[in-house]
Amino acid sequence: MIGMGKAYREAALRASRGQGRVPPNVRVLIDTDPGIDDAMALMLALRSPELEVAGITIVHGNVDVERGTANAFKVLDLMGRLDVPVA
Repeated sequence: MIGMGKAYREAALRASRGQGRVPPNVRVLIDTDPGIDDAMALMLALRSPELEVAGITIVHGNVDVERGTANAFKVLDLMGRLDVPVA
Protein backbone atom coordinates (compact mmCIF):
# COMPACT_ATOMS: atom_id res chain seq x y z
CA MET A 1 0.00 0.00 0.00
CA ILE A 2 2.68 2.52 0.97
CA GLY A 3 6.23 2.26 -0.34
CA MET A 4 9.42 4.01 0.69
CA GLY A 5 12.44 4.46 -1.53
CA LYS A 6 15.68 2.67 -0.71
CA ALA A 7 17.52 5.90 0.17
CA TYR A 8 14.74 6.92 2.57
CA ARG A 9 14.72 3.49 4.28
CA GLU A 10 18.50 3.60 4.70
CA ALA A 11 18.38 7.15 6.13
CA ALA A 12 15.63 6.15 8.56
CA LEU A 13 17.63 3.11 9.65
CA ARG A 14 20.75 5.22 10.23
CA ALA A 15 18.70 7.75 12.20
CA SER A 16 17.20 5.01 14.37
CA ARG A 17 20.75 3.96 15.26
CA GLY A 18 21.73 7.53 16.12
CA GLN A 19 23.87 7.83 12.98
CA GLY A 20 22.10 10.65 11.20
CA ARG A 21 19.05 12.80 11.18
CA VAL A 22 15.49 11.64 10.68
CA PRO A 23 14.28 12.24 7.11
CA PRO A 24 11.35 14.62 6.67
CA ASN A 25 7.84 13.19 6.73
CA VAL A 26 6.56 11.73 3.50
CA ARG A 27 3.15 13.15 2.62
CA VAL A 28 0.79 10.42 1.37
CA LEU A 29 -2.72 10.08 0.00
CA ILE A 30 -4.11 6.66 0.87
CA ASP A 31 -6.47 5.03 -1.63
CA THR A 32 -8.16 2.15 0.17
CA ASP A 33 -11.14 -0.10 0.81
CA PRO A 34 -10.99 -0.17 4.62
CA GLY A 35 -12.07 -3.67 5.49
CA ILE A 36 -10.11 -5.33 8.28
CA ASP A 37 -6.68 -5.49 6.60
CA ASP A 38 -6.71 -1.97 5.17
CA ALA A 39 -8.13 -0.55 8.41
CA MET A 40 -5.13 -1.96 10.28
CA ALA A 41 -2.73 -0.56 7.67
CA LEU A 42 -4.47 2.81 7.94
CA MET A 43 -3.99 2.81 11.72
CA LEU A 44 -0.29 2.07 11.28
CA ALA A 45 0.08 4.86 8.72
CA LEU A 46 -1.71 7.36 10.97
CA ARG A 47 0.68 6.59 13.85
CA SER A 48 3.84 6.46 11.74
CA PRO A 49 6.33 9.22 12.53
CA GLU A 50 7.62 8.98 8.94
CA LEU A 51 4.26 9.64 7.24
CA GLU A 52 1.91 12.57 6.99
CA VAL A 53 -1.48 11.26 5.86
CA ALA A 54 -2.84 14.09 3.72
CA GLY A 55 -6.11 12.36 2.90
CA ILE A 56 -7.93 9.10 2.31
CA THR A 57 -9.90 8.09 -0.77
CA ILE A 58 -12.31 5.16 -0.61
CA VAL A 59 -12.75 2.56 -3.35
CA HIS A 60 -14.89 -0.55 -3.71
CA GLY A 61 -12.99 -3.70 -2.78
CA ASN A 62 -13.40 -6.05 0.17
CA VAL A 63 -16.25 -3.78 1.27
CA ASP A 64 -18.48 -1.42 -0.69
CA VAL A 65 -17.80 2.33 -0.78
CA GLU A 66 -20.47 3.20 1.79
CA ARG A 67 -19.18 0.70 4.37
CA GLY A 68 -15.57 1.63 3.52
CA THR A 69 -16.31 5.30 4.15
CA ALA A 70 -17.97 4.51 7.47
CA ASN A 71 -15.00 2.31 8.44
CA ALA A 72 -12.52 5.04 7.52
CA PHE A 73 -14.32 7.52 9.77
CA LYS A 74 -14.41 4.95 12.60
CA VAL A 75 -10.64 4.43 12.28
CA LEU A 76 -9.99 8.18 12.17
CA ASP A 77 -12.18 8.70 15.24
CA LEU A 78 -10.45 5.85 17.10
CA MET A 79 -7.03 7.31 16.26
CA GLY A 80 -8.05 10.88 17.15
CA ARG A 81 -7.40 12.03 13.57
CA LEU A 82 -10.73 13.38 12.33
CA ASP A 83 -8.68 16.21 10.77
CA VAL A 84 -7.74 13.91 7.85
CA PRO A 85 -10.07 14.48 4.84
CA VAL A 86 -11.95 11.51 3.36
CA ALA A 87 -13.33 11.42 -0.17
